[in-house]
Parts: sequence; structure tokens; C-alpha cells
Amino acid sequence: MYKYFAEFYDKIMNDVDYNEWSDYIMDLIAHSGRSASSLLELGCGTGNLLFTLENENDWEKIIGIDSSYEMLSEAIKKRDEFNSCAEFIRADMKNFAFSCKFDLVLCIFDTVNYLLEEKALRRMLLNSYFALKNNKLLVFDMITIKKMNDFFNAGSFAQNMDDFSFIWECETVTFGKDYRIKASFFKKKENGYFEKIVEEHMKRIYSIDEMKKILSEMDFKLLGCFDAYSFRTADTNSERVFFLCSKGGI
Repeated sequence: MYKYFAEFYDKIMNDVDYNEWSDYIMDLIAHSGRSASSLLELGCGTGNLLFTLENENDWEKIIGIDSSYEMLSEAIKKRDEFNSCAEFIRADMKNFAFSCKFDLVLCIFDTVNYLLEEKALRRMLLNSYFALKNNKLLVFDMITIKKMNDFFNAGSFAQNMDDFSFIWECETVTFGKDYRIKASFFKKKENGYFEKIVEEHMKRIYSIDEMKKILSEMDFKLLGCFDAYSFRTADTNSERVFFLCSKGGI
């Protein structure tokens, strides 16, 4: 996954306000009444959010993991640019373990929607549980069926960039649940011709109630379930939902 997409990822995501995302995450931590000085990000990609969090806050330890060698390579290339001390490790979020414990485990940009079976989601949550110190935080987000319907209401999405173009096409596999996204990239070569590169991704949509039930069964305390970038309680009109959880606590 993200083998070829890594080359284009930062340009496609160049309109994302990582400062806004970072500020919101820090607001969630403050809302929890807990503190955090060590961070583990699951599915860190090319590291943009992690670098922003590191730049704006003080951390004793900061680690990002991702299963994509190509995405991590892009992150490592940028480490000096951001004067970063972050460590990047290739690992699957369904199967990781650390000898140290963290104050915050973070899984953002609907990464959990790539967990296509409930068993895989539970494994990620279990790994996160054991990676956390007692009473510390797990923060993750997911997109909803409303987001899928709104974004892919025409079945596809296309955009032209300076040196490449891309088309995203969405196919329903299981109505309201599983979706296949075909990403086609057209990369301009020196001879003026375009090279076509295709990747396919699957997304699983979990309902808010499903996620709440799973979290309770995994012994996480749900501190909040919020409509993105706010502290409004998420509902069926939410396109992106943030979950603020703690390992134990009152």
C-alpha cells in the first residue's frame, strides 16, 4: 500500500493545514486533563503531522511507524529540513510492540479505515493499549459513510497538478461498508509523454456505535467522540470523527 502514492503524497496533500490538525490534537489532550511528553504515531506516512507536532510542542520521545517503506523514505528525507529528532520505524500497526511506553498513541487521517476486518482493528487497538502508560491517551479519527458519499458523489475525483495528474475512482464493494478506491497517476516524463501508475486501496467504514462498542470491549475509556476539529458530539451528519480514549482512568 502507498508504494507509488508516496512520490505524489505531499503534493496531493499540500492544502492540508497541519498546524490546524496539530493544534486540535493538543486541544484534545488538554480536554482530557492529561499530559503527554512521548508520542507514537501509527501510519505516520511522510511525517508531516509528526514534524508539525514536534515543532510546536516539547516531546521527550517521538516515534512514527508505517508499513510503507516508500512513505517512510520520504519522511526520513525531510527529517533534516524540519530539524527533527523523530525516529521512524517500518512496522505494521496490526503487529507492533515497544519495550517503552507512551503518553499518546496517535492514528490520524482515517488510517483506521484501512483496517478491513474488525479483527485487524482490534489488534491495532490491543497493540496501542499495551504501548500506552496507564491513564494515558489514544487519539484516532475515521471517516464516515457521509464523507464517502459526499466526496465520491460522482463516483470519481480528478485533479491536475504541475507535473502530474491523478484520478480517484470509487467502487462500492459492500454497500455502506467496504469501498475500493483506484488511484491512477499520470506522471509527466522528460520526453513530454506521461507514465500511468495505478494503485488500488480498500477502505472499511465503521459506524460510530460500532467503534464505541469495540472500544468498550477493549477496555478503553471513551473520553469523547467529536465532530472533526470541534468538541461537538459526533453524529450521523459528521464526515470525520475523532475518538479521544484513555487506557484506564476515571
